[in-house]
Amino acid sequence: MLQMLRLFSLLLPLFWTKASAAETVKLLVGKALPPYICMEQGRGLELDIVRAALAHQNIALEPVFVPLARIARQLNTGQFDGALTLSESLELEGVHLSEPHIRYHNIAVTLADSQLKLEHMRQLQNKTVVAFQNATHYLGPQFALAVKNSPYYREYHNQALQVAMLFKRRTQVIVLDYLIFNYYRSKLPQTLAGQAVEIHQLFGDNAYRVGFLQPGLRDAFNRGLTHLFNSGRYQQIQSHYFECFAKLKSARRKSPQSARCGC
Repeated sequence: MLQMLRLFSLLLPLFWTKASAAETVKLLVGKALPPYICMEQGRGLELDIVRAALAHQNIALEPVFVPLARIARQLNTGQFDGALTLSESLELEGVHLSEPHIRYHNIAVTLADSQLKLEHMRQLQNKTVVAFQNATHYLGPQFALAVKNSPYYREYHNQALQVAMLFKRRTQVIVLDYLIFNYYRSKLPQTLAGQAVEIHQLFGDNAYRVGFLQPGLRDAFNRGLTHLFNSGRYQQIQSHYFECFAKLKSARRKSPQSARCGC
């Protein structure tokens, strides 16, 4: 009995070290999604939320940045533990989706002096449209059908290019998230970004989730996410970015390069 107690006392530190050491998960993360994901800084509204939820479960996040359109293909390689910014409409086999951790608010944007009226998605079919990667999957079949007959429809990984194309009058409509639009608009010279725009509410909010290859990781993330909601930490992270972007308009007038919100 004494020998067993001694053996247990020797092994206990090994078990404790393993239990206390944070597990690391490698998650695929879309590039060029500021302020949600800021690749250079390794943070952003969405990334901060995911990191905090995992940290509550003693799990460390290792983000792997790839173009949004490559996420589904990369997940199939089995080299990663999961991915951010997934929707149920993607229907990825073998991927266990979390509860929604963030909502993007996608909009259509036009220059005000173009006087375009967009009240329904079908009105996009005779317009030149530039959207984000995989928009036809994320925004559903109605959108996909509408842009199928567009005289010019393109999807770009670089959403800064989308915004620049609108203000340089190289497309009639851009489709992207409201915060992403304002982020990239804040980086343009006032001579371009100062043009008045119309925001067309065609899409509403889109709920996004983290997808995991292991259901246990999904469950752990959900527990961490619930803690963020219940503790008020989620709202703190969200408020930091929302309050910052509320100041972008005045900051842009003074110096476009000084308008930063963690990115």
